[in-house]
Amino acid sequence: MGLILEFMSKDHDRLDVIFAAFQKANVIDPEQAKSLFDNFETGLRRHIVWEEEILFPVFEEHME
Repeated sequence: MGLILEFMSKDHDRLDVIFAAFQKANVIDPEQAKSLFDNFETGLRRHIVWEEEILFPVFEEHME
């Protein structure tokens, strides 16, 4: 379980970095901002699927 939580935490951090870059680029480079947001959205959707299909079932299994 520890490796899963570490991986998910690192992915949270990665998404935070992408979103922060999007916020900065949104002011000065709308084209780059769009690309960054697309990258963020794809990563966030993937992350949510990982939580729903991998993390939460493992967590629930260990809580029983």
